[in-house]
Parts: sequence; C-alpha cells; structure tokens
Amino acid sequence: MTTAGRAMVCMEVAGGNVAFEGGLSLPGLDAWVITRPHRGAASGGDVHYLSSCATGRITRLLLADVSGHGERVGRTSAALRDIMRRNVNFVDQDRVVRALNAEFAGVAGGRFATAIVGTYWEPTARLTLANAGHPRPLLRRRGEAGWSVVSVEDGEEVGAGRLVKRGARAGGAARGDGPTDLPLGIEEGAAYRQVSVRLGRGDSLLLYTDALVEAGAASGGQIGEAGLIGMLEGRDGVDAAAFLRELLRDVEGRGGGALDDDATAILLRRSESRASFVAGLGAPVRIARSVFGEGPAGWPQLRADNILGTVLPWLNGRRGE
Repeated sequence: MTTAGRAMVCMEVAGGNVAFEGGLSLPGLDAWVITRPHRGAASGGDVHYLSSCATGRITRLLLADVSGHGERVGRTSAALRDIMRRNVNFVDQDRVVRALNAEFAGVAGGRFATAIVGTYWEPTARLTLANAGHPRPLLRRRGEAGWSVVSVEDGEEVGAGRLVKRGARAGGAARGDGPTDLPLGIEEGAAYRQVSVRLGRGDSLLLYTDALVEAGAASGGQIGEAGLIGMLEGRDGVDAAAFLRELLRDVEGRGGGALDDDATAILLRRSESRASFVAGLGAPVRIARSVFGEGPAGWPQLRADNILGTVLPWLNGRRGE
C-alpha cells in the first residue's frame, strides 16, 4: 500500500489551481491529488485545498471547478484560500459553505463554481460532505470490488455504511424553502445539505471534476457517472499515485485523446496516524502566531470537544466507534 507524501503541519492550507501531482499526509487521513490544467497550462479553473486545524483533529478539503480561466481564477483561488484559513479551526462546516457561497454570490459577472466541501473529524474517522452541484464522490469499501455513489439523498446506503443526512443551511435558507445544493454563486440563499460517512480501514473515497465524466466515450456521447464507475470496477486504489495516473490515462484513452477541460482527481484514505497530545497543547501558540503573523485565521469553534478534546479524549465522540 502506498503512503501519502509530505506531512501537513497544523494551521497549514495546501493547494491552489496550478498543475500538481503528489500526496499529503494528515492526522487520520491520507490524500493523493492529481490536477492537470487544460492543454498543459500552468494553472486552470480547478481549485483544490486541504487544511489542518491547530490541534490536527480537523481536516477540511475543497475541490472546486470555477467558471473562467486565467487571472480571474487566480484571484478566486486566493479568496478561497483565505476562506479556508478563516475557518480552519471550525468543526462544523456550515460556516465555510456559507462563506464560500457568499464569496461567489458577491462577484459580478455571473461567475460560479461547482464544489465539494468536506470536513474530516479525526477522532471518529467521520467525513462530512456538502455538494454544490459537483459530480458525486465515489466510495469503495475494503473488500468490495465496486464503487458506490455518495449522495445526500435520504435513506441511501453506501457500501456497509449508512449515510446520515443533516439539514445544513447556507445564507439563511431553511430546508425545503428554496433551492438546495446549487453551484456556488448562483443563489445567495441556497441551502446545502450535508452527508456524513465513517471511513473504515482500507476504504477509499474518490473526488473528481467533471472532465472525467464529460470525456467522450468510444460509442459516442459522454462517459458519464455510470461509465466512470464501470471503469473503476476491480480497481482498489491500493497504489494510490498509480491509480490516479492510470485513471486519467484511461479516461483520455476512452475519449480518444487529451481531455477538453481541466481535470482533477483526489483519492482519500483513512490512515493510522493520529492527532498528537503535544500538538494539541501547542495549539494556542500556533493560533496566535497565525492570527497576528500570517493572518487571516479563525479562532477555534467554541465546542467542548474542540476546546477540551485534546486533554479529555472522550469528548471527541470516540465512545461507540
């Protein structure tokens, strides 16, 4: 099994909209990323970020496909990084989804972005996802040959784990009172439902942009979600770096050549690493240094598990896991 590459430090936000291929290791979670801007450009419209909170227990991820190209997307990428930093120490991701949508809604010119926003809580190995009009993630449970869709629909099951839907809201819209799960920037009052799934040992979760499903198929039309799932049949992603490279290569081959869009894929897997007690004790220093030095960075969310969980582990929800 491959291991992720560089270990991310607490309070770090890594990513951007430039060409990249590599792995990142965070407490409880390994991530492998491959992003290829259209036609070999240095940067593109796909933006990805991963962050780790001051204690190492919260990992947040963002994968967005921003409309437009060039300098315009570069400015958006910088704004997204600031939002990630301001919310790095928040357990609940409702706030970051609202902030992301407001950022796009306030930009003139009709710009928008499809996006997946995720929060991984290391003590319980639970990943919560919000989907803003983006291609749906795919999950493969250890020991299973097939990949299943992760969606926010009520009552759906993914592999051996049941999804738990929550009524997250963005922009003040109540569930059922307006549009839900729209691309960011379309409607300031849109609501974003969330779904939570616990990652078991050996499970893999694949996030990707629409280039992988909109590529042409040999029989005509597009590969589509079902076609991509079919291509993944029997692939376990154990060698994660090779898995992502081969996936893009096979998608290109199915379409008869280079993809006609930016392409990004992220593979996530639960790891054996844990957030350390020492890292938790040093959190106040890291927060103060970040706020008054690098800025902008958010203060910790005032929840018992977030504030006291480093010294009182049972507050983190480990019971029953």
